[in-house]
Amino acid sequence: MATITDPTSSQFGALNTNLEDGVYNDVIVQNGLFIRELRGRSGATTRSSGRASRTWKVQGDSSPQACREALLAAGDAERIADLYSYDSLNLQEVSYDNQSLDGWELTGDYSDTPLVGGSLKVNVSTTGATIKLYQSSNERVYPAYAGDPATAQPCRYFRGAIDVQPEGDRMSPRGSDIVIPTLRVNVTGRIAHEYVDSEFEYSKILARLTGTVNQSWQFQKPDGLGGFVSGSGFAPGELLFLGADGDIIADKDPLLTFSFLASPNLDSVTIGSIPNVTKKGHEVGWFSFKQMLDDIAGPTDDGAAGGNSKRSVVVVEGYHVHTVYAAADWDDLALAKAPSS
Repeated sequence: MATITDPTSSQFGALNTNLEDGVYNDVIVQNGLFIRELRGRSGATTRSSGRASRTWKVQGDSSPQACREALLAAGDAERIADLYSYDSLNLQEVSYDNQSLDGWELTGDYSDTPLVGGSLKVNVSTTGATIKLYQSSNERVYPAYAGDPATAQPCRYFRGAIDVQPEGDRMSPRGSDIVIPTLRVNVTGRIAHEYVDSEFEYSKILARLTGTVNQSWQFQKPDGLGGFVSGSGFAPGELLFLGADGDIIADKDPLLTFSFLASPNLDSVTIGSIPNVTKKGHEVGWFSFKQMLDDIAGPTDDGAAGGNSKRSVVVVEGYHVHTVYAAADWDDLALAKAPSS
């Protein structure tokens, strides 16, 4: 039990008797030490992040480790309110400073960085990517004429092939650069060290899974009943794991940032004139084209008017889908996986 023999030097008023662990006005007794909060929150909050700190005076032992242990034990016993989660922020570390004869000042630093097995901090970017598109979903043709619509000649129709131009003795689509939506997701989480076999073994797991797509549903929204909301999160094949960054220290819970690229799956959709296309998000798809004669009589390829000569055109003949990334079980990442005890 704690005994304070000098109330003045102790800074804890008139508490000078043996006390059981508990709360006595603004003083907490824990592990035979006296704890009082000196300073409440200081810090800053923005719409996207926040940080804060709290400072306690712990007296009764010259060891900073013993003082820290008492502080955390008081938090575990809920004698210190909201020690681990304060103002929607999470306790990251406890530092010590300003040693007195038999005590220390301990400062708890809080931020929105996740706790082990807790909520994840997610950073997203939807900055569009640019690709070359060779086939459109719709084509409109406006024939040229010299002032009088009656002089208009039939115009070639390329069935959605984009920017078809002569190349030698053939016609070839040149395509067009377009912006497409992309979703890059950076997920920061703290991994329980029990799932990190060793620093290098876990690093090898990260390397092995980099460049794979999700085999099962990921990041689904809980339904509050122990399950998940149907259709939420990312379906198998929609996430590509780009790798992870961070420090892995022996016997510590590593804080890592995992990067993913999201792309939606296609299920029986129509692309241009091609129906029933099914493609996983990170499979590669491309169009093949063929040369053929159009079915409209008109000028020949050299521009001669009249006659029934048909002209060569390039049209899409099919859409090809290739699997280039292996699907993998990401359970070994242990992302947001709670400790076993």
